[in-house]
Amino acid sequence: MVKEKASPAGSPILLQGIIASRNPVILTDLGGKVTFANPACEHLLGYQRGELLGEHLSVL
Repeated sequence: MVKEKASPAGSPILLQGIIASRNPVILTDLGGKVTFANPACEHLLGYQRGELLGEHLSVL
């Protein structure tokens, strides 16, 4: 089995689905820093996306 590195930006349809989802979706890098958060995360956590990006999951 081959491991592939992918990002939501690589698939416009997938990205649209994640953004539109009512379920919070947070993506992180291997170090645990937030690289993506959908609007549902903003609503649930009370942070703007810009505040989440680059932060470590431990601060949430």
